Amino acid sequence: IDTVVCDVRYSLKEEANQSALAQLTAIDSETSSDMDLIIVSYLITETRGKWHVFFKDLISKVLPGTLLLLIEPNSWQLHQFLELYGDMISYYEWLDSSRETPELQHLQGRIGPAVLMACVK
Repeated sequence: IDTVVCDVRYSLKEEANQSALAQLTAIDSETSSDMDLIIVSYLITETRGKWHVFFKDLISKVLPGTLLLLIEPNSWQLHQFLELYGDMISYYEWLDSSRETPELQHLQGRIGPAVLMACVK
């Protein structure tokens, strides 16, 4: 498993995120394997709206089919994520307690955290 440190408050183009950008750029080379899964846990909540540019850069850099597993204490952040980047996502699935009641997924209520799996176009 490869990991890199990055600061989601800034664009991938900023100096603070050069190692993350280098890792994503290496995906395009013939010697690197594809990145299959990116896990984000409680990060959107903690950065209080400063994550928008980073995720736009991230989604535009990863290969189609890359999965994003997003876990947040409340669902409103993930609904906002879908509003902002829905046109860059081919499909998504709620994996939390709302999975069994799709008619209630637009509501904020969950038992436990909100969990969303999204596939990049």
